[in-house]
Amino acid sequence: MRYLFLDTETTHLTNDPALDKDQDILIQLSYAYKDDTSWVVSDTKCNPGIEISVGCMAIHLVTNEDIVGLPKYSETDNFKNFKSLIESGDFIVVAHNAEFDIEVMRRAGVDIKKHCNVIDTVQIAKFINDQEGLKLEQNKLNYLKYYYRLDKLRPKLNQMLNITENMYHDALSDIADLILYFQWVKNIHKVTDEIMIELSENPFKLNYIPFGKNRGDRFEDLSYNQLKWYVTLDDKNVSYTASLFI
Repeated sequence: MRYLFLDTETTHLTNDPALDKDQDILIQLSYAYKDDTSWVVSDTKCNPGIEISVGCMAIHLVTNEDIVGLPKYSETDNFKNFKSLIESGDFIVVAHNAEFDIEVMRRAGVDIKKHCNVIDTVQIAKFINDQEGLKLEQNKLNYLKYYYRLDKLRPKLNQMLNITENMYHDALSDIADLILYFQWVKNIHKVTDEIMIELSENPFKLNYIPFGKNRGDRFEDLSYNQLKWYVTLDDKNVSYTASLFI
């Protein structure tokens, strides 16, 4: 089984109430996978036909002017190729905050979950951080890169992926960071694909509260009323863990 590393940039967040739940919002798709011994890399910008929100422009620095005249993703040759790769079932898709990218691609016309297992490195980072007693302050990909000094490995990987510059929150640059972090997890923590898929698919039990004023406290030490409040939060690992103690 091979890995396909995926990242997207969009006009809006997927939960934006101003948009229809099926609205295509994809403006950049980057993916990479290893074919025998060499890397195959694809990076495509597109125009879904709606303006990019200011909030998203501030994140990825792509403006409406940058995508003028570009086709929708479903109208590109890249779309057919990506769809074919996913539907082959030959890959485990790896993404950071994978639920977002999966939803973006569903709106763009590719149903990843129907054909592929998925590894979400955000979930993996949260699991490792909890196991190690919350050493990390956050789980963002750029933070992980510098915390583990994976940035030192970027020049060599840039050559292999033919990346000429490191640009934060550019989809292709983020792919390189994603590959480095995933390889670090595999090499240092020896976590199997099966375990990573399970951790990505379902909420898991935490030892510690990962954020807020109670960060670092153990769930088992919380009061009943505190646990009831944590159950209501929009964090599947936190709400699941709190529910186990009620």
